Amino acid sequence: DVAFVHGVGDPVYDHSHFNAMAKWMDGRTSPNFRSGWAGRTVDRMGLDLISGVSVGYSGTPLHMKGQTIDTIGLPPSGSLWGASRKDPHVTNNINAAKGFAQINHGKGQLGNVVADSMADMVKVAGRLAPASRTNGDDDLAAQLRLCARLINLDVGSRILNVELGSFDTHDFQAKPHAELLAELDAGIEAFFQRLDPGLANRVTLMTFSEFGRRGEANGSSGTDHGSASTMIVARRQVKGGHYGPRPNLAKLTARGDVPVAIDYRRYYSTFIERWFGLSSAAILGRHFAPLDILHRPGVKTGKPSQRRALIPPPGTLFAPLVPARLLDTREGVPSPYGPQTTHNLKVTGVGGVPANAGAVVCNVTSTQASARSYLTVWPAGAPKPHASNVNTIPGDDVPNLVIAKVGANGQISIYNHAGTGHVIVDVMGWFPTDSAYGPLTPARLLDTREGVPSPYGPQTTHNLKVTGVGGVPANAGAVVCNVTSTQASARSYLTVWPAGAPKPHASNVNTIPGDDVPNLVIAKVGANGQISIYNHAGTGHVIVDVMGWLPGW
Repeated sequence: DVAFVHGVGDPVYDHSHFNAMAKWMDGRTSPNFRSGWAGRTVDRMGLDLISGVSVGYSGTPLHMKGQTIDTIGLPPSGSLWGASRKDPHVTNNINAAKGFAQINHGKGQLGNVVADSMADMVKVAGRLAPASRTNGDDDLAAQLRLCARLINLDVGSRILNVELGSFDTHDFQAKPHAELLAELDAGIEAFFQRLDPGLANRVTLMTFSEFGRRGEANGSSGTDHGSASTMIVARRQVKGGHYGPRPNLAKLTARGDVPVAIDYRRYYSTFIERWFGLSSAAILGRHFAPLDILHRPGVKTGKPSQRRALIPPPGTLFAPLVPARLLDTREGVPSPYGPQTTHNLKVTGVGGVPANAGAVVCNVTSTQASARSYLTVWPAGAPKPHASNVNTIPGDDVPNLVIAKVGANGQISIYNHAGTGHVIVDVMGWFPTDSAYGPLTPARLLDTREGVPSPYGPQTTHNLKVTGVGGVPANAGAVVCNVTSTQASARSYLTVWPAGAPKPHASNVNTIPGDDVPNLVIAKVGANGQISIYNHAGTGHVIVDVMGWLPGW
């Protein structure tokens, strides 16, 4: 579980603490000391201000400062202002701060920024409150336990920083050095004990320092500034062992230093490229070949806009609910849907869905339909799209899962095209507005009835471009689509998978002659932003309507 990387240092080393630490924190080939390698890594994840957190009393160190995102400092003990409302006067202050963003204070653009920051601060404190209690301790173990709590909460933190020092042991080194290593050992143990075991494969712990110590003792029973040191990497799937030449007292430099064998930016690049799937060149100024110390590499490198962190971004996790019925027109409110009829349905503040939900996941059922028709669901207030979610069949109850973006006044719109019939809506869960899931007003990406491509024949596969169309961005990692089979000549099935990958042994839609059969599909995006769609037997038409997207990770 542990790798020791020896001889890591700056090839152009500087024995000044200030100069060396500034270079290590910046990490670029041409540093300007205005941002750091970890902060710039966070920048390219496209997340919010909780994505980088520095635990300690020293504020935000240089290596955690981004160019576009400001990471936050979190004290290792005590409560955050805005997280507790025990005292009435504190409650009044918190409410006042939140209220600044909701009034016309007449202070111009700067006033708006300050007011919004106040509200954001209270919001962030509330999200971090469950993890901010450390029983008053502030040693390394307490700091790392706090980091583990943040990771367990999965509020979006991606790079967390703690500090341990000082290893600047110029005199009487043996005792303080042993004590520091014992504190490091206890901290790592506390971290992994508190970390949710289900998240262990998503976490890497790494150390770094500006330089090591000289290989020779000085006249004060200590050692002076060196040029290279040993870094520690701990992770369940790390390739444990020793990397780089082990320190050798017989092979010191003329000055008595351990030689630099591995550029410290190669060490950084290992995590930037192999763990977060980003380009080291974009962050460090040029490409540095990563070290082979991780069993499982991250996503391949490419343009920064096409990559995300291996850990899902904040809000990605679906918030499930005990299913609740939001609509049943058989009960008379509203009346059965007539032809070309639209009704709006309130979906927030009911059934366990909060007022700020950005999308809802519902089972929508057509029943007692008088004619073949279809239902379309979209955010209220937006124009009705050319798309469908449920295909109605007279005499049948036809359900389908729908992920619908919430529209004006917390509502969704539901449209019936032809005939009359009843509609039932049961909510299953929701996504927050700051979720990584991007709900869309539905858009039609494919309808083979229009002749491009021709109807699917037996054992036929076509690729469909799904990024850069219908509101799906170019860097989407997966799309949420309603895939419909219509006018099928035989019982068959459709399979959807990422283009460029081998066809899997799986199915998404089972076709029935004479029936329109839809199903909600979440498909990983493949080569050239495409998905592949395969029909097994007979001929038939395929319709694809996109409902939303998820980032790749």
